Amino acid sequence: MPPWQTEEKSTVEKVLIIIILSFIIVTAAVGNLLVFIAVVIDRSLHRDTYFLIASLAVADLLCAVLSMPFAVHIALYGQWVFGAVYCRIWIASDVVLCFASILHLCPIALDRYLWSFMVCWVPFFSANFAEAVNETDISSLTFVVLTWLGYANSCINPVVYGFYTKPFRRAFRRMFGLIGFYDESGQRRVSRFITDRRFLTATLNRSKVAEILLEYLAAVKEV
Repeated sequence: MPPWQTEEKSTVEKVLIIIILSFIIVTAAVGNLLVFIAVVIDRSLHRDTYFLIASLAVADLLCAVLSMPFAVHIALYGQWVFGAVYCRIWIASDVVLCFASILHLCPIALDRYLWSFMVCWVPFFSANFAEAVNETDISSLTFVVLTWLGYANSCINPVVYGFYTKPFRRAFRRMFGLIGFYDESGQRRVSRFITDRRFLTATLNRSKVAEILLEYLAAVKEV
């Protein structure tokens, strides 16, 4: 029996599983996407450390989008129904993306927030090691829970490495227009996300896209 095969679940159990796992997936996808965008558009984050965090965000984002949704089906029904070929592809991509995330965490976590990695991934690897060495019988439910505990690390990473870091918080405030800019007279004024000409032009670096959006916003204001 595959290690993920579990007993039939009630409707209530399935609903709870969908809610919890969907929260993990959405949080991981949105959080890591924001971290990646912040590094791309904010020049103050164009440093090696933040590039490494952005690379971690990409790995976690891909894991959330490509691996986790299929793992939800396994957690619900305890079986794979998408064919043998894609099963191999999914397993390979899942392993690659998870290990890519872990390898990113190793240098980042040397001096900060090592606890998130320890809490999320050590139980998973410890259980697999114990089963391989001591032939310990690990239940299917335990295997699924430990797997998703590891996945949860992907939604914790943008919080501890992004939102808890001052430069990232400042970048997020810029992204959503929560800090002010100074006009030509030296007066500080609060910007508005995408409706502020200076903010939009600076963010998009006076690109053609910025010019098109500015023309559109000007036309909207005239209506």
